[in-house]
Formats: sequence, C-alpha cells, structure tokens
Amino acid sequence: MQNFVVALLASAICCTAVADSPAMTPLTEASGLMGHRFLTLNTVVRVRQIEVTRDTARGPDESAVHTSAEARTFRETVDKAWPGARITWAFSWLALHDSRDSYHELRELVVSYQKKFGDEITFIPAAYFANMYNTREQVNRDLHDGLRRVSEIVGDGYRPKSVVAGFLSAENLRYLAEVEGIHVCQGKIWSQYAVDNGDGLDPGSNFDYAAKLTEIILLGVLAQRFNTRIEWDAKAGRIANHPELNAFVKEPARDGWRYGEDLWK
Repeated sequence: MQNFVVALLASAICCTAVADSPAMTPLTEASGLMGHRFLTLNTVVRVRQIEVTRDTARGPDESAVHTSAEARTFRETVDKAWPGARITWAFSWLALHDSRDSYHELRELVVSYQKKFGDEITFIPAAYFANMYNTREQVNRDLHDGLRRVSEIVGDGYRPKSVVAGFLSAENLRYLAEVEGIHVCQGKIWSQYAVDNGDGLDPGSNFDYAAKLTEIILLGVLAQRFNTRIEWDAKAGRIANHPELNAFVKEPARDGWRYGEDLWK
C-alpha cells in the first residue's frame, strides 16, 4: 500500500495545514479562478520501482501492494474525507500490460472510478526515473503508446488530459504539448544540464535555485488564494504591502518546536 498511502498522507497534510491556518477565506471565493481547474491527488500504479525499458525493470515485485483491495480502500477513504476530490491514477508501462489477474482487476476497478468520480487515468513513463537515461525519441514513443494503451483500457473515446513523470526533458514536454495535445505534466526538468547530459556535477534540485524557486511558487499560491498582488521583501522574509498576510508566511511554532525562532526576528 506504499504508493496509495503516500498520496493519502499528502492530502491529509494539506488538509491539516488549511484547517490550522488563521482566518482563511474559502478558495472559491478568494481566488476568482476561471476555467475548469481542479485539485487532484496523484498516485502511481506500477509493478517495479524502475522500468529501465518496456521489458526490463529493477526493484522488487510490488504486486502485493498494488491490488484492487488497496485501491478500493484508498478511494473510499479519500471520498469519505474529501467528498468530490479527484484522483489521478498514473499507470506504468508494465502495470498497463501485466497479464496477471490482480492487475487486470485493478485496471477495471480504476476505470470504474473514472466513470463514477471523474478520476483521471494516465501514463507514467518509465515508472519515474529512467527517462533521464533513455533517448528523447524512445521516451516520445513510450508516451505515445502508453497514452494510447490508457485510451484502449478506458474506452468510450477517453483521452488522458495529463501525464505524470519524474524526469522529462524540455524536448519531451514540447512533444506532449505539440503532438499529443497534453499541456499538464508533473514532469520535472530539474537541472537541465544534469538531465540532458546525465553527468552533471550539480544535484538535480540545487538549493542555489530550488530554495528561491520554492519561495516564488509559495508566494504565487498565496497571491492566487487572496487574488492580490504581493510585494515581497526577500531579505526580511516579509510581505510589505499586505502585512496581514504575513501570518501565513510563518505561523507560530508549536510548543516544543521553537528552536531557531530567532532566525525570523
């Protein structure tokens, strides 16, 4: 139940953070979002951790945790805790093609959730990691054939609207948009040098840019939530033009967790 639990835990953390934050206006009222955007929980269905190629994989067989029983428990728990929530079920190549009864039943069950809840079913190429090492052409072929397989399994003309991937190059992301017509992808380019060459000296998520990027993203979420412009004093770590929003930047530490509070003075 590892992958299902991870996604459920992530949703629980998010819900807790929202509930404990001070004086928050409901998102639908504050942000004024247009279009058909919605929040979805991502979960991965695979056979082994790393699918090096379509027929070569590394890691232990995870079929014992990828079962219809575990998926049903996960889906029912999410529906009970967060009515109306949608899940994106990302199947690896092996999970889409595994002929064992357990995977056949699991695919059928997830298809029924697409019909019932509007869940998204899509493809995760290489089950996360190997896209860094495969050729761009091979990754594109995997994307095309994997998405087609999803459409075949779901039927009724279904077409995925997103892709889940650990590593995807800018070239592969462009292919998704221009050829497959998919513009939503959880596929991190990470350090472009490291991904494109596979021999970069820097780690994929360097703190020299990752910390600043995370700061920008979180400020963007805050600006979107309250539908306002934010002027950020990076040196002081404070919002200059809306001081009342600083309560969301750094909440008071709980008792017993106050070490390092002087860093924020």
